[in-house]
Amino acid sequence: MVHVVGHQWRWEFSASEFRTGDTVLFRVTSADVNHGMGLYDQNLQLLGQVQAMPGYTNVMRHTFDKAGSYKALCMEYCGTVHHGMTSEIRVVAGRAGRMWRRQGAGNDVPGGW
Repeated sequence: MVHVVGHQWRWEFSASEFRTGDTVLFRVTSADVNHGMGLYDQNLQLLGQVQAMPGYTNVMRHTFDKAGSYKALCMEYCGTVHHGMTSEIRVVAGRAGRMWRRQGAGNDVPGGW
């Protein structure tokens, strides 16, 4: 599970490196104004999007199948430096599953929700 907070004008990720095969649960919110988080691959193809709004947490799941650099871009105009609101996510080749394994868990979502 990765907590993501949108700020004018940056993204804050609790983790930004993953392994191929990982299914990542992004929990996305905003500290200030509405943002739209878009997840893009190396060719800037949109892989997923989710709204980041103050007072709400929205969820997006994505399974990374290729190693490389991915981008998080803001998709909703949020002020004068909106165009600079980017972050990089690194995906490295490796054994999958580390994000979801939890001893004694009866489901595939961390924390049981």
